Amino acid sequence: MTRKLFAPVLASLAALGLLFASPVAARPGKGGPDMEPTAEMKAVHALKKQIAAEELAAALNLSAEQKTQLSALIQQVVAAKDDAREARSELAAEAEPILAKYLREVQNRGEPSAATLEKVRALRDRRHEGKDGRKEAREGVRESLQSILSREQLETVAKFRPMSAVGPDEERQEARRERREKRRERVRDFAEENDIDPEALEELRDGKRKRGAKRKMRRTAHVLLSPEMLDVLSR
Repeated sequence: MTRKLFAPVLASLAALGLLFASPVAARPGKGGPDMEPTAEMKAVHALKKQIAAEELAAALNLSAEQKTQLSALIQQVVAAKDDAREARSELAAEAEPILAKYLREVQNRGEPSAATLEKVRALRDRRHEGKDGRKEAREGVRESLQSILSREQLETVAKFRPMSAVGPDEERQEARRERREKRRERVRDFAEENDIDPEALEELRDGKRKRGAKRKMRRTAHVLLSPEMLDVLSR
């Protein structure tokens, strides 16, 4: 059961940097594509990553052998990420003049030419090259982590929440639970008034919970295989 729960985390890892970003632009910051993070924002983000790595390493209580094995795996992932960053940079360099021409054509004639469209499609296809290889890489990382960490440690990773001591406090947690229950009541009332199958609603809620769990586990996975974790393990 634990390993099944952990699979979504691993699935997001495998080639952390092997997925091409959009040829148009990558998000410069969490605030959105038009919000460039300030130096202070970057510093806070870096500190949070370091804190998360320290806390996760302490929670896992890795043996010396596990530290050596995990460090080697992180180095592989970081190297793959660096290679992918270089590939994205090369693709962006090719995409820039093509997209600039696309823009000029839309401005001048309302639509891009067939030749420009073909070039943009070729860029898109190149971003998706190696999909099978990335799937194999994901499996490789998943198997490596399962061989390094114990079942209890995998459970720790699945449940990990950085800076959990900060809160929220019990009062806020109770307020959250009350808000969630009120939302459920409204949904149930709506379903009854509109003759909606309760089982269908439960499937939707279950899907939402699973997506939320996957997002949380992906964040933890990035901490586990991060350069910050490598720094912690090397001490």
